[in-house]
Amino acid sequence: MKKKEQKNSNVTKGIIAILIAAVIGLICLIIFMPKNQQTIMVTDPTPIQNEISQEHVDGQVDLPMVDSFTVDANNQYKTLKNPSSNAGIYTVEYQFYKEGDTTPFFTSDKIESGYEYAVNFFELVDEGETKCNVIVQPYKVETGEACNNLSVAITITKN
Repeated sequence: MKKKEQKNSNVTKGIIAILIAAVIGLICLIIFMPKNQQTIMVTDPTPIQNEISQEHVDGQVDLPMVDSFTVDANNQYKTLKNPSSNAGIYTVEYQFYKEGDTTPFFTSDKIESGYEYAVNFFELVDEGETKCNVIVQPYKVETGEACNNLSVAITITKN
């Protein structure tokens, strides 16, 4: 009987050791996970306010320009949008790459035309200036096919 109790005790100790190792691994994963993989606060898409109405020209995508911007503790978000003039024709996705990187540190969801949402870039970039390349990628709503994109070099300044 004593041998069986010792065997059960060893099994219990083994299970506890595995659980402890799993918890430690999860904690390390969360602590050391790159910022681009962490959950970033993004607002729900909302209709664009005060947009100047524009008629769509067949075969033409209306791509929003992205300019350099500053974030700080009081102004943490940058709004990304897809103009109403792309209604029913194009969705738009934003990809932000740190200069020299080939993997984006932030990729937006595809934004429907006439909608915008704000991204917390204060949590995404380090203090000082971050030089970036931004790709604004339109997709045809009907087929999901990527179209010609816009690539812009900007600087995000975090104060």
